[in-house]
Amino acid sequence: MTLESMDIEPKRKRYIIDNLNPVLEEAVGALIAAEPADPAEFLITQFGSKLGSQYGGASSYSDETPEVAKNKELYAKLEKLKDDVRKAVVVNVQLEKSTGEPAAKEEEEEEEEEDDADIPEPPPVTRTGNRTSVSAEAYGDWNKQKTNFEPPVFEKTSEQADRIRGMLKKSFIFETIDEKNLEILVKAMHKVELKDGEKIITEGENGDFLFVVDEGKLDCHKDKSTDVLKTCVSGDIFGELALLYNCPRAASVTAKAMCLLWKLDRETFGHITSQASEKYRKTLKEFLSKVPILSTFKPAELGQLADVMVRTKVPPDTNILTQGEEGDMFYILEEGSAIAVKDGTQVNSYGEGDYFGELALLNKKSGLRAATIKSTSEVRLLTIKRAEFKRLLGNLESVLLDKANAYM
Repeated sequence: MTLESMDIEPKRKRYIIDNLNPVLEEAVGALIAAEPADPAEFLITQFGSKLGSQYGGASSYSDETPEVAKNKELYAKLEKLKDDVRKAVVVNVQLEKSTGEPAAKEEEEEEEEEDDADIPEPPPVTRTGNRTSVSAEAYGDWNKQKTNFEPPVFEKTSEQADRIRGMLKKSFIFETIDEKNLEILVKAMHKVELKDGEKIITEGENGDFLFVVDEGKLDCHKDKSTDVLKTCVSGDIFGELALLYNCPRAASVTAKAMCLLWKLDRETFGHITSQASEKYRKTLKEFLSKVPILSTFKPAELGQLADVMVRTKVPPDTNILTQGEEGDMFYILEEGSAIAVKDGTQVNSYGEGDYFGELALLNKKSGLRAATIKSTSEVRLLTIKRAEFKRLLGNLESVLLDKANAYM
């Protein structure tokens, strides 16, 4: 069983990949290189020396073999490369999310499949029965921390609170937050005033706050470059990626005028967003389990699908898809109603749990929308991109093709 197939919250999967796997990989690599007679004693020594604990000199394996030293050197280089790549990805994500610019157009299916093949799967996770009590204890502590959490409250005028509330509602980061938790976030925001030229974020540092721009202008830039990556103005949010992905600041941010900002601390952000994420994921899994086309999916598979689907709203009397356009998205109708129009004639109607958009993703010859899909009320949609569609819904291809052929 791979980590991807397990029904685990994305935050915990990220912890396993980023924190647990590297430790285990290093330990196993050292074991294979040294081939000790007593693996347990060797591991105690390895972990003890790493932590600087009392185990450091208790074993005959305290002196590193050349193989172990080489393994550590290679591992350090690998970690540095990973860190460089992570920083580059964070900058790209920040620019894309902040500017709202669409991602580059996808390549042909054959090229896309080749690209996917280059991305290694996460290593399998071994689960053994004798660790259950430890896991239960850890989860107990984690849940206790959530229960005992008390968010800070900072005074602000009703006008300031209204402005903050409006800015948060427009951000993709807080789109799953309910009104009760949104008020907690608004109250926890603390005012920050900056002078022209004052730096608020420094590249490479650990980040404990995100910022909402109320007034003023700030430039995001790399310290070793004069190029401006992005200019933040009223309504923009920055600094969130260090909190979302637990990584160092990807760029520096400097005020270019007198600025009024509102900052939110890591603990409040993490508590509210993780709580909202769990609730959203649970609700979405329950809905997907009732979608007829997904009736054969197991709970773990529905969880994977819930993790990659994006919820979006469309007003009434709006074209969701247009006949003849290229398609790279699959849709499931969560709420509302819509119709399909082909060559000016209505050929289908859609309600809660129905899906559309699959034909352009399945048709390798044209990849064009076969009909126009138009909302007849305000609708809420769940969308999934081509790559995830192929990966998670590939086993439904024959069923989807049979149903789609009726409208070709």
